[in-house]
Amino acid sequence: MEILADKHFEMPAAQLAVMVEDAYDRTLACVADLDDEQLTVPLAEIVNPFRWELGHCAFFYDIFLLRVLDATREPMIENGDNLYNSFAVDHDDRWHLDMPDRQGTLDYMERVKDAVLERLVSSQPDAQETYLHLLAVIHSDMHCEAFTYMRQTLGYAEPEFAGSVTNGNGAGPLPGDVDVPGGMFKLGADPKAHFAFDNEKWGHDVDSGTFQDRPRRSDQR
Repeated sequence: MEILADKHFEMPAAQLAVMVEDAYDRTLACVADLDDEQLTVPLAEIVNPFRWELGHCAFFYDIFLLRVLDATREPMIENGDNLYNSFAVDHDDRWHLDMPDRQGTLDYMERVKDAVLERLVSSQPDAQETYLHLLAVIHSDMHCEAFTYMRQTLGYAEPEFAGSVTNGNGAGPLPGDVDVPGGMFKLGADPKAHFAFDNEKWGHDVDSGTFQDRPRRSDQR
């Protein structure tokens, strides 16, 4: 795995397993309250079919973790590369795929999650394997963000995540804009960081001019 040769951070298998379980649970929570009709969403530019989104999260672990670490491993779902590979399946085509139904999709997710956890029980990841696990976990968390804004776009209630607490102050834009002074700042990741996406490498100084931003109040803490 020459492309991962610069990875240096190792995380205990038990800690990675907790993160995998947490990402899996949060992904399920994104659709747990939706019925089958609500999962069937209209074609829209910033929305994906919800079953496709779920299957894609599992597929990412399948192709970029399990099959990278074991080149002889068979895909965990038939025709998965032609269903869930976002590099190969155009956005609008995702509404016309012969995907598994809701239960079949959830079964695929569970089988992939179990395979990832089984591997973590049997071996301690090195730095390269740690990176791949973190990449897959963070990818799932990013799709939880996608589920949240897709639900908002479709007029659904926001998902309920275990452990989230509201502060009771409500959320939304605050009045007026805030002036943000310009200056030099570091854009990108530090080479010593435990994790960084490839497109964040490496940090460099950027001179930013003054700009304005609209502050928002969050009801999460």
